[in-house]
Amino acid sequence: MVTGALTSAATIGFLLFPRLLLVRVFRVKEIGLALTMVTRSLGLVGAMVGALLICAAFEPRLRVVAVVVAIIEKVIFAGVVFLGPLKKFSMVKWAAAGDSFMALLFVGYLSGF
Repeated sequence: MVTGALTSAATIGFLLFPRLLLVRVFRVKEIGLALTMVTRSLGLVGAMVGALLICAAFEPRLRVVAVVVAIIEKVIFAGVVFLGPLKKFSMVKWAAAGDSFMALLFVGYLSGF
C-alpha cells in the first residue's frame, strides 16, 4: 500500500499541474498543448499504477497482476531516465532510483522473499 501511495502521489502532480512541474522539474521554457497533454497522460498512467497497487493491498487476487504491471512501469521509467537524456535532472534521477528500488522489492515479493 505504501508503494502505491508513493507512486500515485509522485505522479498525480503531473496529471493536475503539468505546467508547473514541467517548469520546476524539467526546466522547460515553452510549454504547448501537446506537451501538456502528454505530461497529463503519463501522470495518469503513474497514478493508475499506484491506485492498482493500493487496491491490490486489499484484494489478494490482484496482487500478482498489480505487481507485474508496476515492475514493468518502473523498469521502463528507470530505463528511460538512466539511459536517456533525463539523467541530467536530479529530481528525476531520484524518482527513477526510488522506482528501481520498488521494482526490486516487487521482484523479491514475487520470488517469495
